Amino acid sequence: CDPGYTLEDVDACFGPGGFETLKYSQTFYLPADGDEGGDGNQSSKGKKLGASSRTSGKLLAVTPHRSGRVSGGCYWVLRRLVDDTEIVLAPTYGVGRERHLAGSTLHRFGTSADALVTCPGGPRGALGGLYRPGDGGRPARLPPPSSSRSEAELVESVMTTLRRDGNVLLPVDASGRVLELLLILDRHWERNRLGGAYNLVWVGPMAHNTVEFARSQLEWMAAPLGAQFDGQRGHPLALRNVTICSCSSEAERAVGDGNPSCVLASGTALDHGPARDLLLRWGSNPDNLVLLTDSTGCPPRGDVWSGRARGGTG
Repeated sequence: CDPGYTLEDVDACFGPGGFETLKYSQTFYLPADGDEGGDGNQSSKGKKLGASSRTSGKLLAVTPHRSGRVSGGCYWVLRRLVDDTEIVLAPTYGVGRERHLAGSTLHRFGTSADALVTCPGGPRGALGGLYRPGDGGRPARLPPPSSSRSEAELVESVMTTLRRDGNVLLPVDASGRVLELLLILDRHWERNRLGGAYNLVWVGPMAHNTVEFARSQLEWMAAPLGAQFDGQRGHPLALRNVTICSCSSEAERAVGDGNPSCVLASGTALDHGPARDLLLRWGSNPDNLVLLTDSTGCPPRGDVWSGRARGGTG
């Protein structure tokens, strides 16, 4: 059947000029039908324009704001110019301040918009309402979740397993939340000098690329990381205690010295990649631990172990 588009349409969409790169709080104006629209955007030709010039003949103003959770992540404020109707699109966000990211600014816009589109249980829900600042600048009824408590629970779970000579598997994404986990564990390894006793490994086909790219993106991360780099105190993503591997065979060599190991492996759903390989290898030992750090990626147990019963790894 005809999908309604051609390969040329796909090339035109993803080719040069197919995307407009925006920074946080930078507004892009979408034109109304029949309007060319180029000069109406602040970033189009690098010149300053008055508000009336920017919005003349425009239909919609689109502005990204920091959402937390992942580096460069954003939620979107869409404002219809004819009547100032405002819609906020926030598929994912993190309200807590973390090691590599500041918290989301969603409370500034999401509570006053005409409509908020988000995941179930978002800030419009009963729990989210507890985090909203009160009227008149009063503090929120409940402070955001404490990241330090979550970090302590994570580290304690990992170390308890390693001390009993077990191995820890953390299924992670390729380039998002894994950075926060790496910073937490690398800092703990460094502070307690654990490198000689326990292995800390990150394995994924794009792991090397991810860390190199992340090291050049400090402007999108929390201010303390940039201050550490500017103060010549070393790069915060140096990860000196982490062995980075691109495949399962490299990871096996990295943990082959007999020391208990903590491995962050790509494949949050445990149905593919290094995470699945290590699960099939370590899953039968009750001393080992599989630590799921993202509840949205948890697979049904039967889906994973049915593959193990067949003896498959892919």
